Amino acid sequence: MQLNSLQANFKTALLSKDHTDFAARAIVRGEIPASARLRIHQNNVVITLTEALKAVYPTIQQFVGNNFFNALAGGFVRNHPPSRGALIAYGEDFPAFLNNFEPARRLPYLADIARLEWARHNAFHAADATPITGSIFADLGPEQIAGLRLRLSPSANLLVSPYPLIALWELAQVEDEPKDTVEIEPAPSHLLIHRPDLEVQILTLTEAAFIFLRSLSEGRNLTQSYEAAAEQDTGFDLQAALTDLMEADVFTAIETEQQ
Repeated sequence: MQLNSLQANFKTALLSKDHTDFAARAIVRGEIPASARLRIHQNNVVITLTEALKAVYPTIQQFVGNNFFNALAGGFVRNHPPSRGALIAYGEDFPAFLNNFEPARRLPYLADIARLEWARHNAFHAADATPITGSIFADLGPEQIAGLRLRLSPSANLLVSPYPLIALWELAQVEDEPKDTVEIEPAPSHLLIHRPDLEVQILTLTEAAFIFLRSLSEGRNLTQSYEAAAEQDTGFDLQAALTDLMEADVFTAIETEQQ
């Protein structure tokens, strides 16, 4: 058997409950049966990848409990093996998996909480970048400013949800269970998750500001992005929004129409 075929078959066997045939064909006999030795590797893979998921999604574990999370992770691992060599990149598909995982349907917000945690993970590990300041506009005329394209920080992640994600996420950060029932007001979330310095920040945006930032992130210029935001809110204040976002170190590059 060629090496690449052997490796592919071994990977399949590690993530499959049915491994007897591969063990009998490809593993040299020894004191410990081949199937038992393969099972040791299987367990180690599942445990390692489960711990990697717990590191990225601690809030999900807090919501569902350790036993449920282990079962959840086991199903995910078998259907979504790592596609890259670094564990830091593992788990991107976990929110989508949660969205379709029948036992988790009783917590409909769970997938969006997972998206928030993945966004925080992404922001933390994103490349560093120097933010621009409002002074960059000083030497530009109105027409030039209107055509500017502002680039968001590499750490910037935009997330929209019909659920109050911040309230839910903060609830899970409390170590002791609340003595009384906690009421969570239903409200949509429009969030910017980024890392302006050493710590990841989550900013709550208005819907118009979210549309404005999303438009910029898609490569549209200031005028086009303002118009998109104004369609949602005719009172959208472009200057105030830019001031707030600049102060939050959201933008790290600027391009003019000539570029």
